[in-house]
Amino acid sequence: MKTLSLKHISFREMSALGSAVAVALVAYLYFPEALMLANSTLHGLLPNGNPYVMDKAGMMMRYAVGSVIALAVLQIIYHIVIAILWRREAGERADERDRMVNLKAGRVAYLVMVAGLCAVVWILLAYNISSIVAAQYAYMVLFAGELIRYAAIFVYYRLSV
Repeated sequence: MKTLSLKHISFREMSALGSAVAVALVAYLYFPEALMLANSTLHGLLPNGNPYVMDKAGMMMRYAVGSVIALAVLQIIYHIVIAILWRREAGERADERDRMVNLKAGRVAYLVMVAGLCAVVWILLAYNISSIVAAQYAYMVLFAGELIRYAAIFVYYRLSV
């Protein structure tokens, strides 16, 4: 069995591993808060007794855009660091094996996303959930698909596919 040390990991493996960690981290920070906000009523009384209604859709959009920006920033910083550490490999062009790994990983991620989106539609119809909650579940499926794609790339490289 292969051991996992930085000396034996290629640039592309490190890229996939770091991207998977970044997606998982952003999802971990984003979804609990976003789902709580999506399920809340956002109606209430201010301390002076005046009623308020917050713009839930606007807040959700800001959270979603913020999560995408955070993911992009994390990935840029991470890839700059690994490009410096794996200087020789970073500039290499993708060969046949790299393209095959990406195609296989994309196929796995696509199946996960299609199944997940079908499940979201079924849940929406069966349980009559709000469209904002359904949108969060769909967004979660996209994050899961990306996480699975990066994990599959890493695993395929480790298995020497």
